[in-house]
Amino acid sequence: MTIEQFKIRGDQKAAELARDIAHVLRLKEKLDLVCIGAGALNVAVKSLIIARGELAPGGSDLWFCPSFNLIHEAMCTGLGEKAVTRLILRAELRSD
Repeated sequence: MTIEQFKIRGDQKAAELARDIAHVLRLKEKLDLVCIGAGALNVAVKSLIIARGELAPGGSDLWFCPSFNLIHEAMCTGLGEKAVTRLILRAELRSD
């Protein structure tokens, strides 16, 4: 199974991203958010909060697992590595 991946930018609107997240999680089991920089991570977290609210009326709750990866920038800038935050998301039916 392939996990769909969204690359998050710091200038994205959290509400629009949240709608996309909720839509994908209604159709698929998992979603991978990739954030480069603090602004992108901020947008991603806000989007998760909004998406959780959109999924709740259907009986689903949103779970995520954060991780860090390094990407090499040598080909683009000739300078070292950058940290990337990844959030693997999944929606599950609540049991309450």
